[in-house]
Amino acid sequence: MLTLSGTVDTPQQRAQAEKIATSVPNVEQVVNEVKVKHGKATATPGK
Repeated sequence: MLTLSGTVDTPQQRAQAEKIATSVPNVEQVVNEVKVKHGKATATPGK
């Protein structure tokens, strides 16, 4: 599992960070805790 955290300016930046993280070899799950103004955390299965 890989957890992302921090703050970004746009939902697109948050989605891009998650997309990159899910492409990392051996990452089974990404927990995206990155905030966008009032965004929510999500979990996405990896490769």
